Amino acid sequence: MGAPLVLVVDDDEDIRVILARFLEGAGYRVAQAPDGPSGIERFGLERPDLVLLDLQMPGMDGLEACRRLRALPGGTGIPVFMVTVRSQLATVSEALQAGATDYVLKPFDPDDVLARIAKVLGHGRDRHP
Repeated sequence: MGAPLVLVVDDDEDIRVILARFLEGAGYRVAQAPDGPSGIERFGLERPDLVLLDLQMPGMDGLEACRRLRALPGGTGIPVFMVTVRSQLATVSEALQAGATDYVLKPFDPDDVLARIAKVLGHGRDRHP
């Protein structure tokens, strides 16, 4: 089996590119989607190992996208990290209730994100895929 696939869903292209660059640099494969509906479609087609999902997107927000991902066949077993600038406790709680596995605040530290991904996917802290 190849390197783990991370699906990055964010309406901000710059954020998608930044995440893709450091994930690929760490040995992950990356798929991207610019919004919730296309993220759900890519999820169904590609079956990623982990999803980084923006909370605030036009149309379908990350909470609804997370709920829909969780409802797909196999969707309950895939880690979903909510990525957002919103740090209020109520928002964190709402994301976790929607099915998020973890919550990453923007601006994010790439090393922190990589460590969280490695932990959830079962890689050692100092090991990459």
